[in-house]
Amino acid sequence: MTVLKNDTRRLSFLILTVFLILIPLYLYSCSGGGYENPKLQSSSTSVLISPQTLNGWITSGYGTDSHGFNKIVVLDATSATGTTSYTTTGHVPGAFLVDPAADLFAPRSDGVSSVINEVATKSQVEDVIHRTGIDQNTVVVITGDSMLNIGTTYFTFRYWGFPKERLKVMNGTNATYAAAGFSLENTVPPAPTASTYSVCQLTQNTSMRASLSDMISLSEGSVLNGLAWDVRTPDEYNGVAGKTAGPSGASVGFTAFEGHLKGAVNLNYTTLLSPDQRTFIDTDSIIAALNSIGVTSDKRTHVY
Repeated sequence: MTVLKNDTRRLSFLILTVFLILIPLYLYSCSGGGYENPKLQSSSTSVLISPQTLNGWITSGYGTDSHGFNKIVVLDATSATGTTSYTTTGHVPGAFLVDPAADLFAPRSDGVSSVINEVATKSQVEDVIHRTGIDQNTVVVITGDSMLNIGTTYFTFRYWGFPKERLKVMNGTNATYAAAGFSLENTVPPAPTASTYSVCQLTQNTSMRASLSDMISLSEGSVLNGLAWDVRTPDEYNGVAGKTAGPSGASVGFTAFEGHLKGAVNLNYTTLLSPDQRTFIDTDSIIAALNSIGVTSDKRTHVY
């Protein structure tokens, strides 16, 4: 990694601008809120469900759960076009498309360059909510063509205030659903009655995102029990030339510096998935993998 004039603060700044959001948060939220005490926060709620459970809800109905929610809306986080698109390879019956490029990412300028994969804005998320009929009684079930897209959708809804009780994630991709013996469909389901529900009726978990100054403090060792977890490939982490994707999704010619945040540990997120990358590995194995790099319950882990 090249350091300009040994200016480590500048180096940290330039690397982090690829990942972090610098636009003031109030431009995109309703009334603030935090991750520590969101409404209906619960650590005991199970989020992951099996394809069998989802198929049962689709065929027999969801009913009313212990929290009083009596409706599900299934979202499919898959590209709208391409060889593995929503209509080409199929989706869970009745699932509405959430196109990551259009619905989950927002381009913003960080003052140095344009960054394409920032957290979705309020208007983007509410567009999804309105067109898919999500209301105050709805549990959102997330499916998709990859665990990365599924995870991004879950993060987005958590960030914008949906509590765990109102989110379910199928443990597996659409291919997992099909492998379990259930049929996918290629047709677009009828549009539901549009919703007027707003994330302003929720408490946003805005502190799920670290600020640039937070990350600089972390790299300088000023965050008590702080840890930076780099989820990229070892080549990206180690700064192998040409391996780091830039702010426009390309590598060569776009990345100012290659390497990792000072003090960061590395574990590629795919390590926590099955060999075919379609499901999560078991809980004990995930805990063991995270503990092996120092991600423990006493740490405030910053993931990038």
